[in-house]
Amino acid sequence: HVLGADGGEMQGFHAPSFLFGGRVLFDAGSLCQLSFEDILKVDHIFVSHTHVDHIKDLGLFADLLTGQREKPVVVYGTQTVIDGLRAHYFNNVIWPDFSRIPTPDAPVLELRVIEPMETVSLGDCEVLPVLVDHTIETTGFVLRWAGGSFVYIADTGPTEKIWEVANELADLKGVIVEV
Repeated sequence: HVLGADGGEMQGFHAPSFLFGGRVLFDAGSLCQLSFEDILKVDHIFVSHTHVDHIKDLGLFADLLTGQREKPVVVYGTQTVIDGLRAHYFNNVIWPDFSRIPTPDAPVLELRVIEPMETVSLGDCEVLPVLVDHTIETTGFVLRWAGGSFVYIADTGPTEKIWEVANELADLKGVIVEV
């Protein structure tokens, strides 16, 4: 489900967000385009990098979820991404730190560091983060499930590793490349 695929935001054009299976989101530029019912179903958010068009709706999303879920939504990113979110977004200046609200033991969001080329298992699917070339550290993602695989590449220029990985996927169903 394409929620947005643009670097800017105006009527009819929304920042990058791609929802798979109702539960797994790649980038959070337009997450709040979903209905509240669908927002509650999102369990995992993979952030490619910290440019604002890829993280814009994380804070508003977290605010909507306060008191609405038992388990936190897990936000995945490289150490650079998680550090950037903590220092510049969820810093109690720009926006409250929803990784500690309503309590540190039961937060709305769990910010989790992932490593490039190390698979993250989500039960019925898995995600492989792969670094791509951009002006800041950026990750593309390979989503795999029993019926196939899909590649999402956020902002990038010429890059090699993600294509090497994609070429190994015999069950590749599609690719989204944001350039």
